[in-house]
Amino acid sequence: MAQNTTKHFLLISIPGFGHTIPMVGLARKLTARNHKVTFVICKAAVEHIRKKSEITPEDEKSIDLIGLEDGIPDFESDDTLTMTSIMKFKDHGLPALQKLVQGIPVAGQPPADAKDQYGITVPVNALVADIFVAGAIVGCVERKLPYYFLNCSAIGPFRTMLNITERTPVKESEEVDMESFDVVPPESEGPQPAISHIMKGLCLSINQFLATANGMLVNSFREIEQKFIDEVKRDPRMKNLDFYCVGPFVPEEKADTNPSHAELGQKVTRWLDRQADKSVVYVSFGSVVVPNENRIIEVAKALQALKKPFIFSIRQNQQSILPGDVRVGIDTHLDDPEAPGLFLHWAPQKLILAHRATAVFVSHCGWNSTIESLFSGKPVVGWPIFGDQLENALWIEQLGLGESLIRPEHAANDEEKKNITSDKIAATVLRVGYDNDATHKAALKWKEKIRAAVGPGGSSNRELQDFVDAIAQ
Repeated sequence: MAQNTTKHFLLISIPGFGHTIPMVGLARKLTARNHKVTFVICKAAVEHIRKKSEITPEDEKSIDLIGLEDGIPDFESDDTLTMTSIMKFKDHGLPALQKLVQGIPVAGQPPADAKDQYGITVPVNALVADIFVAGAIVGCVERKLPYYFLNCSAIGPFRTMLNITERTPVKESEEVDMESFDVVPPESEGPQPAISHIMKGLCLSINQFLATANGMLVNSFREIEQKFIDEVKRDPRMKNLDFYCVGPFVPEEKADTNPSHAELGQKVTRWLDRQADKSVVYVSFGSVVVPNENRIIEVAKALQALKKPFIFSIRQNQQSILPGDVRVGIDTHLDDPEAPGLFLHWAPQKLILAHRATAVFVSHCGWNSTIESLFSGKPVVGWPIFGDQLENALWIEQLGLGESLIRPEHAANDEEKKNITSDKIAATVLRVGYDNDATHKAALKWKEKIRAAVGPGGSSNRELQDFVDAIAQ
């Protein structure tokens, strides 16, 4: 039977949009069930998530937002919210979080004698932490505080984490390669590829503490993850770990507090309304990793060759990379209903993907973009850049929703990754978005499934309630 008593959840996120968006989504769902939520993130990231409306003034009426005093310097731009920020969080944030865990009041226990409580006075019933901060919450075991990990992506990349051991080799360079994939097969399948020292350290920490947690929340839904959950449950470390598929947490539609964004959204809508159904190519590589010059040029040439209406989300400081003939009229296209395409330094992605005119999404396949494409029922051409994006792109392909331009056998080959020509891009876009009705049918099928899962009475809603009910008052 569902328990209706109010509980206090302490949520801990790392900086980076792929992590804060699902954690805020979880916070909203818990407060919607009348539970108390305290949301912790490094102090340097607080203004960023406010500026991006990831957490809104309305949210803060029900969510207590705490900036962790961890000594991490302010982030200069969105581009720094990447592996570099995770590295800083590992070095500075984890010790600060350990102090926080030792100091917070815990339900059913005497008050802790500590100073690092950040004004938290209501006893905490359970803690949910991003999986990358596993090493910081070992104190939960000592304090008998139930704690759970939030896996912000699909289970596939998590399987890769389980394969990383002390014997996994690391790359010689200490630099973080923002165009690499840490895809590691089990040792039984042969020699493991070298990965970044940062990723290895994080994964070893995760693997060390997994068995001590009460369970894991997954930012995905059961109908699409059951096979992969069954696979990881065979790992001895997973034997007693409960999995709750409670997502995906699609960023909610909300009033944008940025007036220029609202005006741009109106102009984009007017332009889209003039296009035919399933005619527009939408290109975006996300808000974190910056695409290189070759990628931008080849995409621009492909869009020219396709002769289809398009929207290309590209940072303003990169628009000068575009070929000269492509840049003609770029500043006036938004105000020209007959413009062949739009170049946007910021794109209202959910609006574009949901529009009837959008035919296909050329994406880096970050998990947030992947689930937004699923939620909107749009096929995808994946051009992954970093981290788990290759696995997401191949997963989309397996579901019949599109194709990946990068193959697994090319993941570690710089020449192969650079050999993505405009001809290949154009041919794949045509095949996925225009010449293959099967991809559109598959996309619409999964759109129905994902919306059912997160809707009233859906599997993800039920599992979230199961999770809440498992927490003692």
